[in-house]
Amino acid sequence: MACTFWANLGGWGMFSDCLRNYGMSCRYHTCSTQDTARRVRSPFAKLFPLLFWLGICSVVFVLPQSTGRTDAADTGTSRYDLVVLPRLTGRLRIVAPADTTLTHDGTDNDQPFGLQQWAVRANANRGATVTFETRTAFRNTTAAGTVKRDARIQMGIDSQDAGGDWAVTQATDQTNYLAGDEFAIVSARSTQRGDATFDIYVTFVTSDFSTLRAGIYSTTVIGTISAN
Repeated sequence: MACTFWANLGGWGMFSDCLRNYGMSCRYHTCSTQDTARRVRSPFAKLFPLLFWLGICSVVFVLPQSTGRTDAADTGTSRYDLVVLPRLTGRLRIVAPADTTLTHDGTDNDQPFGLQQWAVRANANRGATVTFETRTAFRNTTAAGTVKRDARIQMGIDSQDAGGDWAVTQATDQTNYLAGDEFAIVSARSTQRGDATFDIYVTFVTSDFSTLRAGIYSTTVIGTISAN
């Protein structure tokens, strides 16, 4: 006999019976046998197509959900703490510029040394006071005898922290060595914590160049900061 495999999977029961019981060859469309009246169809043959298509639907609708990207998210936190020890607060510091040298121009004009900047670091709770002073007039340190000229000092605020509230309290001063006054002092004061940079100008007061001896004339500016 000859048998054709049905495209509809519901015909699988008849097809398998033919193969098992009679031996057959396959063609398209029909399945024939001399004993089809005695053939008993499997009770699961009608359920097989339904189960098959349920399996296909499960693959189509369930599989993408298990392999697709999820919208889940997660977060974490990490805190950073910086400790400032009590012994570090209230610190004060003053930073002086390098030494400077000027050559006299040979006239009676005063000789300005130009701008020198001093930096102040002030962490005092009630602010600080800073002073810049000379304790001697200019003295000739290389010639015999004592030859002096007066020193003038001026100051201004170049920059400061916003909360420091720095203000100049004495802007300019000059020595008077002939009267025995060899001190010249300028100052500034703040009311809160805050750093500042100060502009300092020192001038050699020539007076009369004709009486000036050759040599090196020196004075020293001393900067001091203290808590209020």
